[in-house]
Amino acid sequence: MPRETFVQWLSRRFGETLPQLAAGLLPLLESIGNTSLQLATVRIQYTDLASTTTVNVGSSLPAGAVVMAHEVKLDTQFAGGSLSAVKMDLGGNTTTAIINQFDVKGSTAAKTYSPGFEHATSHGTHCTGNYGGEQLVATFTPTGDTLNHATTGDLTINVWYVIKP
Repeated sequence: MPRETFVQWLSRRFGETLPQLAAGLLPLLESIGNTSLQLATVRIQYTDLASTTTVNVGSSLPAGAVVMAHEVKLDTQFAGGSLSAVKMDLGGNTTTAIINQFDVKGSTAAKTYSPGFEHATSHGTHCTGNYGGEQLVATFTPTGDTLNHATTGDLTINVWYVIKP
């Protein structure tokens, strides 16, 4: 099956809002042409955080990678022990560049979020743009307990990018 082009993905993802979105992205679209959309993804469960608070999202992005969009599919809230909050950051060289303190304990489960694009308080400092050569990393910050006491939690992070020619 052939890969979906970036323009095809935009049409499928945003439907009727595509003209408005494309107008804002037109200079970038013209510079990258009809490039195939790439995906960096990782599923993180509470057991993955028993001895660490960071998880790589895929491999390091290739040179010229431009992040276009991201989402977090929160299947189950992270909870257990005495955890009163669990916040997640996502970024490359700057840990909070894409997502800053997204609440993976208090947000509604069984829902897909695009933190930052929804203008939530979890907006990063650089949600889209050049991340060429950077390793995207999800960082978890617990409050009230350590993550090795978590008994639930399951999410998937998807980051779409194109490679500048």
